[in-house]
Amino acid sequence: MSNINNLTNKIMDDAQLRAKSIIEEAKKAETDIISKKVSEAEKIKAQMIEKSKEEGLRKKERIISSAHLKVRNDKLTAKQEMISDVFEKSIEKLNAMDDKEFLEFMKASLLSANLSGDELIVVSDNFKKAVDDKFLKSVNDELNKLDKVGKLTLASEERNIKPGFIVIKNGIELNYTFEALVNSYREELGYEVANALFN
Repeated sequence: MSNINNLTNKIMDDAQLRAKSIIEEAKKAETDIISKKVSEAEKIKAQMIEKSKEEGLRKKERIISSAHLKVRNDKLTAKQEMISDVFEKSIEKLNAMDDKEFLEFMKASLLSANLSGDELIVVSDNFKKAVDDKFLKSVNDELNKLDKVGKLTLASEERNIKPGFIVIKNGIELNYTFEALVNSYREELGYEVANALFN
């Protein structure tokens, strides 16, 4: 019987040792698994943080780039408005010229234009009284000296035109209104005006 007790005790001791060994292996495996999962989680966390930083930097760069573009566009708009203002003021100044200045301008324009000399002239209301028969005769005399027909006449039709005048022949019109003249030079002079204003 003592042999049976000894055998039973031995089996029990072996079982306890085996159980203890299994528990230790399970604890070690648990620690290894937890350690591995924590390590994986830390890597994922680091990747997510890095990705967030990169995305944040890209977003910051987009915001800054957008702000620079807006400032550039606002500056450009302001410059264009200033240039437009210069041209508008030029038109206003021309519109306000006195009769003597207008007649000098008109005569110089008519004599330098490639006219045959028998065109019709439409004059804006504000300068119509200044353009009399005496003035037309002086222009026609000058045209005769240039071997032109010398028969410019005022059009009988009434037209509401901007300040200045229009030359008409065979349905073709040469527009010498101040607004049309300034606008025709706008593109050509825009660069020079911009340089004068901003440099």
